[in-house]
Amino acid sequence: SLHDALPISASPSVNQRPLPNLPTPVPSPRPTAPGATPLTTQQVLDWKPTERDQTDFTNFQCGDPFPDVSDQPLITCDQAGTAKYLLSPTVISGKDLTKASAGIPQNQVSWVVDLEFNSTAAATFETVTKEISTRTSPQNEFAIVLDGDVITAPYVSNAIPGGRAQISGSFTQQSATELANVLKYGALPLAFDVSSVDTVSAKLGGEQL
Repeated sequence: SLHDALPISASPSVNQRPLPNLPTPVPSPRPTAPGATPLTTQQVLDWKPTERDQTDFTNFQCGDPFPDVSDQPLITCDQAGTAKYLLSPTVISGKDLTKASAGIPQNQVSWVVDLEFNSTAAATFETVTKEISTRTSPQNEFAIVLDGDVITAPYVSNAIPGGRAQISGSFTQQSATELANVLKYGALPLAFDVSSVDTVSAKLGGEQL
């Protein structure tokens, strides 16, 4: 899913201390299935992490289980376990990706991965990229999530119209082809989310969308 990375702001807490001799209340379990009404694109862009989201993110260790539910935030790591993310609810579902391919654009020397979305997702993608391109890192990142793990989180520098995007970075022929094949043929759940906060470690030479 494309998740939105959004700024984190701590909300003031009022009378949070438990009464003496009473157990601290246990937070209710997080939802494991989406609600009946899908979130709008604007709702996802307006999403802000709650105090619980921030606390859970701080305590999360790569490999910990966390429910991947399309209309809920996602706390997860990249596949290598070196970067940790707090992601928005899903912005675009993997089923809206119609094509993914690896190649070297004409008159260039570096490998890229080209993406194409259907018409509905194309409009959403333009809206979201326009909004997050104005944000500071890491809130300008689009996380591509496969089976609950972030496989890449390219940053966005401008609005991308037309439903076609290109991920560029330090790709080799092998890594570009592998990413395109995962996106194209992956039977696992795929989603695009916006990033809110990361990371476990600084990412080197991040990809660009």
